[in-house]
Amino acid sequence: MNDKQLPPQGAVPRSVTSREFLQKAIAEEVLEHAECAGVQFGGIYWHEVDETGCNWSVSIISGPEWTDCFIAMEKFIFTLRAQYNIPQAE
Repeated sequence: MNDKQLPPQGAVPRSVTSREFLQKAIAEEVLEHAECAGVQFGGIYWHEVDETGCNWSVSIISGPEWTDCFIAMEKFIFTLRAQYNIPQAE
């Protein structure tokens, strides 16, 4: 592991999980929010550890009223990003 991959000092260690797990969790949570009807989240992608200590993000969100859905999903996605990292892309 190089210095760029180390979490920020004081960061809580994250479990490593798969992109598929995260995509499924997000897809299931979307179903709980009426404002997310017709909205689709893109794939999970790896990046260097960011200022929060997380190494992944969601690539795109699209559909009708996606901004309302993003607001509804923001806390859930933030929680996933605080708990999990994904294996480094090859």
